[in-house]
Amino acid sequence: MSTIAKKWIEQGMQQGMQQGVRQGIEQGTVNVLLRILNRRFGNLDPMLETRIRRLPAKQLYQITDIALDASSLEAVIAFLNTLPESKL
Repeated sequence: MSTIAKKWIEQGMQQGMQQGVRQGIEQGTVNVLLRILNRRFGNLDPMLETRIRRLPAKQLYQITDIALDASSLEAVIAFLNTLPESKL
């Protein structure tokens, strides 16, 4: 195998690992956020849970901060509805 081919393979493997790590972190953030919401406000509507699972990482971090401070689930949903593509 040529040196160039080896470099391409190594680069592809590295990119795959980085993507896997990012996805793992996002999934962990979703799980923590849903746990916080369930503990603070009770069982969540499945549609809300689905919407949260679809959020990109940046929005997950924002809504996690809101969930820690919000006085009600309605306040969390109101914030969620201000995010692009996150209307409930």
